[in-house]
Amino acid sequence: MGAFVLGGALSPAAPSAPTTATVPAVPIEQAVPRPLVVTPPAPQLVPAPQPFEQASPPAVAPAPRVTPAPRVVPAPQVVPAPRVVPAPAPRTEAQDSGGGAYYKNCAEARAAGAAPIQKGEPGYRPALDRDSDGTACDK
Repeated sequence: MGAFVLGGALSPAAPSAPTTATVPAVPIEQAVPRPLVVTPPAPQLVPAPQPFEQASPPAVAPAPRVTPAPRVVPAPQVVPAPRVVPAPAPRTEAQDSGGGAYYKNCAEARAAGAAPIQKGEPGYRPALDRDSDGTACDK
């Protein structure tokens, strides 16, 4: 811990004699005012400002070329061929006697007195023979 003194003076252990300094006498020169020359500092070379250049927009990479999707052409509609209905087979002598008699139904054949009609007789036709036994209008 150090000593702290407030408002007092430290005295050395031994008293010292007052010292006087002797300065040799030198004549004082008369001060002559001289003009003050101030040399300005050398100018600093500062580059001239460059004209303002508009910043060009950043280079944009070209967009990738988009190849359009191939155009899909629908397949032609296949129209089904018209249904061919076979023509009725020509009548043979066995089916129809070929005679001039034609009966619209069995009631007409009975009214004409032709019923029952056997296969091969005039007026016989399979439409009148419901049970296909060879005899038309038998019932």
